Formats: sequence, structure tokens, C-alpha cells
Amino acid sequence: NGALSDATAVDKDTSENWFLSNSAGSGPFVLESYEPNSELRLKRNDNYWRKAPTIPQVVFRQVKDAVAQAQMLQSGAADIAMQIDAETAKTLEGSNVVVDKVPSYNFVYIALSPGAKANTVKLTPEVREAISIAIDRTSLIDFTVGGAGRAIATPIPLGFPGGDNHEIPAYNPDRAKELLAAAGIGDGFTLKSIYPDMNVYGVDFSLMMQKIQQDLAKVGITVELSPVPFANWREAANGDHIPLTAVFFAPDFFGTSQYVDVFGLSEGSVWAKRAGGATDPSIISTETGKLREQALAAPAEEAEKLWFEAGEQMAKARIIIPMVSPDLILAHSPTVKGVRYSACCNLPLAEITN
Repeated sequence: NGALSDATAVDKDTSENWFLSNSAGSGPFVLESYEPNSELRLKRNDNYWRKAPTIPQVVFRQVKDAVAQAQMLQSGAADIAMQIDAETAKTLEGSNVVVDKVPSYNFVYIALSPGAKANTVKLTPEVREAISIAIDRTSLIDFTVGGAGRAIATPIPLGFPGGDNHEIPAYNPDRAKELLAAAGIGDGFTLKSIYPDMNVYGVDFSLMMQKIQQDLAKVGITVELSPVPFANWREAANGDHIPLTAVFFAPDFFGTSQYVDVFGLSEGSVWAKRAGGATDPSIISTETGKLREQALAAPAEEAEKLWFEAGEQMAKARIIIPMVSPDLILAHSPTVKGVRYSACCNLPLAEITN
């Protein structure tokens, strides 16, 4: 079906359309149907190698608005809601809906692409630092998730090896103005921002980007906001790249190597490409990959220090700039059992019963 696994796959693999309508795996559920930006249906895999799930089908519906999700829970139109924010959760008090709040390993971040075609100025390390410290993270967390989240400094989850105790960049618009003036752009410039039009982990991306737009305007940076469907965002990020964007990330397993793989800016890595490393090779890191290999081979205590150093380097690059690690709010019908948060997949579907 066009799938390739060799070095040419990135350019020549043509299997995506097949995978959008077929399953190829051994998990507890298999794909039944998929409508982009609308609905995903999974059915029980009766050949699952472990005990088969008790529920025959899972239906995911894309509902951007947290209030609408809460209403669906209360009316019985939905059994579980995964994108309820702290303020909306308050409206469920007194109802029969079960609401649990737990710290999460997920995070939302902004990213800068020095190699983006649409850049109007050179996004040097100093300019990237100015952008970072011009954002008031405390008020952003209050504004987006009602304070129900934690500040995060580097793209490694809090609680993962090497993820804790990094210094959170302090809000300092005056220093940001000084850095921009020293770079010769003190009179201001424009940043184009394309981002997914989504609500993820209770964070409405449009609201978050409006807050960032307001903060950056105070130091003379005009941000042009363009919310788009996720597929269009991915095309832009991987095509001409995006000067300023917003994205999200959740772990696939409990381990830090995946974050260094994605965000470490090693040559050929995901964000080295999306940040335009081919155009601006100064962003490429030769160190994070080495730290990753050393950490994977090291005893746990030594590995922790190596992961921390990799996190420091990713933070100092200011290509990936985390904004918030939102608390996860699990809201569900009282008839649904087995709902729990997991580092591997947010919600282990095979454990759910009703």
C-alpha cells in the first residue's frame, strides 16, 4: 500500500491515505472509520492478544469548545470529555458528572522557525530570547486554564528524567525591548503565526495566541494570527515553515529520549527541519544527540544529569518555548468505569467498562 521503511520513506512513502481508512497493528481496537476534523470510530479487536476490551466500540468526536463538551456530558451525548478546562469544570459541580483533576505530562508550547520563508527579520538567539521573556507565563496560565497548570521551561515533561528544576524564564518586557533594540529592530517588526485551530488539554489555542499577541505587542512585535485545521498547519510547518506557531505534545512512553529526538534540534530531526535548519544551520545542535546516547547507556542517577543537560540546551536554544503543562481534567459519566490518566496514551481505552 505504498509504505516504505528505508531512508527514502520521508519523501516517497505514499501509504498515508491507506492508513486513514485501515488498521495495521495488534492493539485492543482497530479502525472502523475516520472523518477528518469530525469523527473517529474504533471497534474492538476480537483477535487482541490480551483480554479483549469489554466495550465493543469507541467513538471520538472532535468538539472544539469545552462548554459544548460539558453540555454533551450532561445530556448523555458523550460519556467522556478530554478537553474540559478548569473554569468549565466548575459548571459541572452539583451534576452527576464525575470530575477528576490530576497533574499531567502533557504540555503546550510555541515554536520559532529562524529558517521560515515568511520571516521579516532574522530570528537570532537574542531575538528569540526577547520573544520568550516578553511573554507573561503566569498570566497566560491564568488566562488559558484558570491557573490549573504548571509553568515548564524545557520540552521535557515535569516528572520525567531531567524535566524538573529548570529555571522558568522571567517575564521581562524591558529587557526584551533592550535586546530588540540591540538587534537593530527596536522600532518593531511583524511575525506571521499559523497554528492549529484546536482546544488541546483544555487550552484554547486561539485564546492563548491572542494573549501572546497582546504581550508581544507591548515590545513592538506585531503578530498576525492565522488559525487553520491541523492538516493545513502540518503542511505549512513542513513546507515553507512558520515564523511563530503553537503546538502540543504528549508522551508515548515514560522516558525522555523521545523528547530529545523530537526537540533536540539534531540534524534531520523533526524540529530541526520545521525550524528551517536547512536555511539556517546555526540552529542545529551537535550536542543533544550525544547526550541522548550517553544517557541511554548510563545508570539512572547519571542518566538523570545527562537528560537535565539536554533539557538545558533545548531551553537555551529558544526554538521550542514551552508555555504550560496543563492539569488534566477527566470528566465522565458515572456509569463509565476505568477512566484513568496514563503517561503512554492519556486514556487507556482497553481498561474502560460501563
